[in-house]
Amino acid sequence: MAFLLTAELAPALRADLAEYTLAAVEELLGPAAMGAVRRERRVPGLVKAREVSRSGGRKARLAVHVRLFLLGDEVEAELIDEALPSVSASAALRDELLKGGRARFQVVPTAIPSHLPIPALVGKDAGRQDVLIASDWGELAGVTPRPDHVMHVGGATRTLASLATYWPGSRVLDVGTGCGVHAIFAALSGARVTATDVSKKALSYAEFNAALAGVSLDLREGSLLEPADGRYDVVVSNPPFVITPQNVRLERYDYRDNGRVGDAMLAELVGGLDRVLALGGRAWILGNWEIRGEWSESPAAWLDQGKLDAWVIQRERLDPPEYIEMWLRDGGILARDVVYEPVYEAWLADFARRGVTGVGLGYMCVGNDDGLRRGPWRRFEEVTGPAPANLNAFAELVWANRELMMCSDAELARKHLVARGIEHRLHTPGKDSPFMLKLAQTGGFASELQVTSAVAAVVGACDGELSVGILIDTVADLLEQDPSSVRDEVFPALRELIGLGVLRRA
Repeated sequence: MAFLLTAELAPALRADLAEYTLAAVEELLGPAAMGAVRRERRVPGLVKAREVSRSGGRKARLAVHVRLFLLGDEVEAELIDEALPSVSASAALRDELLKGGRARFQVVPTAIPSHLPIPALVGKDAGRQDVLIASDWGELAGVTPRPDHVMHVGGATRTLASLATYWPGSRVLDVGTGCGVHAIFAALSGARVTATDVSKKALSYAEFNAALAGVSLDLREGSLLEPADGRYDVVVSNPPFVITPQNVRLERYDYRDNGRVGDAMLAELVGGLDRVLALGGRAWILGNWEIRGEWSESPAAWLDQGKLDAWVIQRERLDPPEYIEMWLRDGGILARDVVYEPVYEAWLADFARRGVTGVGLGYMCVGNDDGLRRGPWRRFEEVTGPAPANLNAFAELVWANRELMMCSDAELARKHLVARGIEHRLHTPGKDSPFMLKLAQTGGFASELQVTSAVAAVVGACDGELSVGILIDTVADLLEQDPSSVRDEVFPALRELIGLGVLRRA
């Protein structure tokens, strides 16, 4: 990876790729070919880009960039010279970037999350809405990962990027930075960023990508929170969380294997957050956890050691065979390979020996108490619906409302709330009265909660004018029911609807 450490390469490549933006690539390839690229299939894109690259003009240069840096194609020397004039002016830089008409590594324009205040800070890049991120070639180019593989920006990375928030002057720690994309987003937001990784190669990529983006990072080699010093306003981490038994590791991949048993690595990371989070600080972490009974048991056990607030979201649950097959495929081990079945069997045996019946996939937000004095707030939520278009806005709403969820009944009764949801009434044909009522999110993950008529009536009247207590008493009177029994029925549902974002402060 020494070629990534050349200080002159990043500015030269940055100048040559000024027009290589995500929007331009999508326009050039079109929806069908771009859809194939997102499925890690490059042939439709190759056909289109090769055709355009030989047509001459600005689009031809862009097509060469796509062939070289997105699709891993071999490109004719004369086309490279025209498309990369700054790099081609130096034989040394050209040799560091290219080998035999191919790029040595992938460079992909990566969208800046829309909730971050970055565009105003990068006027020197003509307002582009993305950053260039270099990484190792992967499945799209037909390359099987090596043990020191540095991942490109994938779905998990984009999810984490859509959750975390940074601001000017904030102190940020990116644990397991990989190619450095989260650290770069934070730095572009004006934060002071420390990024760590156990992989020297990953840190080299992060340094190179920071230079491409025109920012500076404090890069440190080390495991998890070991390199941290002091306290941070934001901790963000997409660590190597794959649960891989030692006896089936034909290779240890830095980007996914952590060397611990089961989900012990996440337990260590989460358990150490209380010593690095500043007051009011938050951590966003992706991970996998082992399931033996209730899915929340492992995350709850990690959190029980401290006093931090936490919101854990399970997005998917896989049974052991599904999980094993996914990661065997990720490592390039296919059913036709001789080692496939022995490794599969040993992996199953490890899960069975430790009583693991499934693996949860999801993310968690952990925060250092910023004013709540009622003890730690914990919410464990399993959601399978589509992620909202603005995941950050929904997450911030729920986090801001956690005090409401912790209120006593008497305190909640004094609150003024407004409803932002949809009511579903399910009827049997020919019947006037619904047999089921549900209240659903208009934002969030399209979650819904089955409610009683009393709950639906109270929520329907929540317009911010009257307190919750008055609304409950009014509904009890209309239904001719005892007010205390209606309160017992309504308050738990209101707290859950607050957690779903259906109810919020007036």
